[in-house]
Amino acid sequence: MTHHRQEHDRLVDRIQHSNRPGSIPAQTDAVSSALSRRSFLETAGFSLSIAALSGCGRAPQRLSLPFPEQPAEVIPGVSKNYASTCHGCPAGCGLLVKVRDGRPLKMEGMPEHPLSKGGLCATGQALPLELYDSFRLKHPIYKGAPATWEDLDRKIGLEIEAIKANKLAVRFVTPTITSPTTKEEIRRFLGEFTDGKHLMFDPVSSSAILDAHLETHGRRVLPHYDFAAAKVIVACGADFLGTWISPVEFTAGWSSRRRPTTTTPEMSYHVQLEGRLSLTGTKADRRYRVSPLEFGMVLSEIASRIAARAGVSFPRVEYKHRPLPEEAIEDLASRLWAAQAESLVICDSQDVATQTVVNFINYT
Repeated sequence: MTHHRQEHDRLVDRIQHSNRPGSIPAQTDAVSSALSRRSFLETAGFSLSIAALSGCGRAPQRLSLPFPEQPAEVIPGVSKNYASTCHGCPAGCGLLVKVRDGRPLKMEGMPEHPLSKGGLCATGQALPLELYDSFRLKHPIYKGAPATWEDLDRKIGLEIEAIKANKLAVRFVTPTITSPTTKEEIRRFLGEFTDGKHLMFDPVSSSAILDAHLETHGRRVLPHYDFAAAKVIVACGADFLGTWISPVEFTAGWSSRRRPTTTTPEMSYHVQLEGRLSLTGTKADRRYRVSPLEFGMVLSEIASRIAARAGVSFPRVEYKHRPLPEEAIEDLASRLWAAQAESLVICDSQDVATQTVVNFINYT
């Protein structure tokens, strides 16, 4: 009875509401439902009619002009591939750029490239998106306000002439540049000033590796690590399959030794020492959790054992706390010594002393 009473009250409320001024009187619940369905069908039909009629209109006209002087190798509507170099990071992988009517559409790795060997990371694949970004800057900005190229060139030209007249210092700051042509243009530009220098700055630096090679080899260079020739790999924090220095190049070399073939039937042995789990750590044969502050301790212990086997001197430091058990350090030293000239130790530490120990292990 309570349920029927509630239904009766709701029906009365609806009838009273419909009898207000400006509303359509509702006779019964059945009639109200019928009108509601009819109204819905009328509205739906009207909406579909509008959508159908809107599709019958003409599309906006767009003017398409031909080339004033059409290049000999360009055919409108036909795509061509051009060889280039990726600028997504300092690694400089090889690219094949698919271009149609002067617009880059797709990036792919270049199979003939000696380093990347046809690979390309997600950053390189996404490069065309920056060309079609609707929020990109469409004009230059000078001191926070929009400017024209003509006005900007004039102001910069006046400032450059003032710098030359007063013989002031000029510093040209860029990320790492791999293009010889770009480097030469920067060198020619800075040659016009009394004190001009080119500075390269990267958010994630590897300067400690360069400084260590200057100390041990007399040249400040960043080496190319040949993972394809390494039987034993010990990586301290370096996520070389994910983000470290040149991951596409390193992945190609590392993976070539992870698939046994007739020429290289033995798989490489990979040990990863790191504080957090990385992509490279998930692929390692053995992974040890070691703090980045402890990389120097572990590498010094390994270096002292290798030095004893090689009959050379190495200053051994006794640590109160060892990040790894004695047997683990001895196992790493034994494997590296057994794979002389076919082993590789890398580290992402920004401590020059730690990188010097890495060089000692690799060249002992």
